[in-house]
Amino acid sequence: MYRKSVSFAVFLLTMLWAVTASAGSTDIYAFKMVAGQTTSQPAAYFSVKLCRAGTQTCTYGGTTDSYGHGNVYISPSFPGQYDLYLYKDYGAQYGGEWGSQTQPIAGGSFYIPTGFTSITVWVPPRPLAPGLVSPCAYCGVPSGNFYLSWTSGLDSQRTAANWPVTYEIWTSSTPVGWPQGQEWLAVPDAPCNPDAQGRCRWYVDYIADEPGAQYTWRIVVKLNVGGGLVYKTSGQTWHIHQNY
Repeated sequence: MYRKSVSFAVFLLTMLWAVTASAGSTDIYAFKMVAGQTTSQPAAYFSVKLCRAGTQTCTYGGTTDSYGHGNVYISPSFPGQYDLYLYKDYGAQYGGEWGSQTQPIAGGSFYIPTGFTSITVWVPPRPLAPGLVSPCAYCGVPSGNFYLSWTSGLDSQRTAANWPVTYEIWTSSTPVGWPQGQEWLAVPDAPCNPDAQGRCRWYVDYIADEPGAQYTWRIVVKLNVGGGLVYKTSGQTWHIHQNY
């Protein structure tokens, strides 16, 4: 009788562990989207979080493994719609940044039940930061008739016909002796207008004739990866002045 009681207790504990382990457990299988196409490349070592839809009430699930697999445990008391975030932030020398910790995966929220569920998703890359080409930082410019020029922020993994890209051009102007001017959005959706080397450019045909005036400009790349999701990456703020 004692052995039967012990066996039953062990069986009951095993069943309770199994229920606890699966309740609210969400398996994530993440892969990279490259050049506008889904791939079988695992999104390895990406950070994972699930947030109740439309809120910042989030549960973090650590990172995916080398196969792109991760797990997030949601309390069985809180089933419902959740936004999924997958992201990896590293420098251009390591392949650039992927996904986003502020924008959920495209396609809408996912229903997370009380019990076990599994989600398979593909994660697109964010654009690289655009680099300065011309005019050079802190160089002088005339009162018009010159090009702003920058690198596109794209590489082969980030270039696709179904991923349109535009650029925001932010600028400020500060007359001689005035406090630093406020930055403002001069062009919200500039095309690349590539030159022979593939570098983007925007023609400046006029600025007010005021020698010594200071200007800044900053480029933000906007990559539309579909599903209503637009990734943005800002370049540095560059400084120029008007020639005397």
